[in-house]
Amino acid sequence: MFGRKKLRQNYEKSVEGYVDDIKWFLPNAKTFCDMADIFAIYADPTRLKILTALSLRDMCVGDLAEVLSINQTTLSHQLRFLKNCSVVKNSRSGKSIIYSLSGSNIENLMSDVSTMIDAN
Repeated sequence: MFGRKKLRQNYEKSVEGYVDDIKWFLPNAKTFCDMADIFAIYADPTRLKILTALSLRDMCVGDLAEVLSINQTTLSHQLRFLKNCSVVKNSRSGKSIIYSLSGSNIENLMSDVSTMIDAN
């Protein structure tokens, strides 16, 4: 992730000097704060349900509410939050607004986390 492969290649046989290299490869404090903010987005079970459903299919609010058994007010609030965080996007299709994930990296994250949980 942050040069782990390179560090492993350099120090597979020797551990001398790795501490300074690890310090150099670590992101700065602001990056860690930004990472924590991103993880906070995924720390809510309702948002995780929404993201998991949207990783399977783009949907309108009514369909999401039915699939997830969530009232539309709560759902709309969470979708607005996720949209403001650039995690979901929406588009108009006739009278409906269709929500989808904003990128394949989010779909991959949802899949990877599910796989990690299933492996334990």
